[in-house]
Amino acid sequence: MSTSIGMMDPAYFVGRKEILDWLNSYLSLNLSKVEETCSGAVACQLVDSLFPGKVPMSKVNWDARNDSEYINNYKVLQSAFDRLHIDKHIDVQRLTRGKYMDNLEFMQWFKNFHDTTGAMEGYDAVERRSKGRGGAKYGGGGARRPVGGQAASRASRPAASAARGGASSSSTASAAAAARAPASSTLKSRAAPARSSARAPSPDPQLVAKCDELTQERDELLTTMAAVEKERDFYFDKLRDIELLFQNDEQESGESDLTKNAFKILYATDEDHDQAAEGEEPLEADQAQTLAGDTEDLLAEDGDDQAAGVAGVDLEL
Repeated sequence: MSTSIGMMDPAYFVGRKEILDWLNSYLSLNLSKVEETCSGAVACQLVDSLFPGKVPMSKVNWDARNDSEYINNYKVLQSAFDRLHIDKHIDVQRLTRGKYMDNLEFMQWFKNFHDTTGAMEGYDAVERRSKGRGGAKYGGGGARRPVGGQAASRASRPAASAARGGASSSSTASAAAAARAPASSTLKSRAAPARSSARAPSPDPQLVAKCDELTQERDELLTTMAAVEKERDFYFDKLRDIELLFQNDEQESGESDLTKNAFKILYATDEDHDQAAEGEEPLEADQAQTLAGDTEDLLAEDGDDQAAGVAGVDLEL
């Protein structure tokens, strides 16, 4: 099954927020960062949702916390890819580092794969996830409450009961407590305003909305920048292959007008362009057309292997 998409495919321009909204709604998760998918467990369940029964969900570790546990999840994922003949390279070393861009691109590929394959209706994500280790309590639609807060509240109730029992068991202690009550209540009334004034003010909704907007713009710029860098590297590799082709031809046949003009274009600097604009004449149209035709002839004469080497740039990620 061919799943290759180019680096300029619209799938790689889907933003972080859209990816997170899709994952949280589709798999009933509560992810706040794309980096949280680095363990490979989410990827395993995505395949399971598209091909039920092809992923042994009991082997997926949702409590994975280190590289070795992450790698085990990716082994499960790779085995499923092999069984389904999904031609997709998994760069485990980069994904397990938990970097934003690597995991974002992997989830962008998964969303495109999901959209083109089609989801199964009636998929129970929570039930399927519960078969794996720690899956029953992973991303159940809300954050888990801290254990410490519950233990503290339970411990405070017996202590309060014991305090009330002690106060009622001795009349002498009751009289002493009553004598100290006015002073104690006065201190509490004075301390109350201080505590209330120390409360943090509620955040401004407009500032929160602006912060979210700027965060989304930043993520979109990072995605665009990564795509532009890939496109730059793609064309640079092409020019480098052409340069090597001309260098080999120059060593075998000597310098010709074709190689001379080609190197003049390849090695031109900004100063050369400025000088040409001030008075030096650039190549005429017929000269440029002749150079392009000679280049095509040279590529054809150089053999299929070298021609394939010039054009064989793999666009897969």
